Amino acid sequence: MKTYAGIDLHSSNNFIVVIDNDDKRLFEKRIPNNIENVLKALEPFKNSLDGVVVESTYNW
Repeated sequence: MKTYAGIDLHSSNNFIVVIDNDDKRLFEKRIPNNIENVLKALEPFKNSLDGVVVESTYNW
């Protein structure tokens, strides 16, 4: 099963959602902006992630 992640950026945190091919939400959580936290959140999907999208913002 392929999964896909989306990350919505905020100034001090981000919101991560992981979905499957049927658009079913498998994971959703707000976490602090820290690369270790992001990697830990995505770890369970490491082998199935087919893509990760991050909100495009000009001020980062």
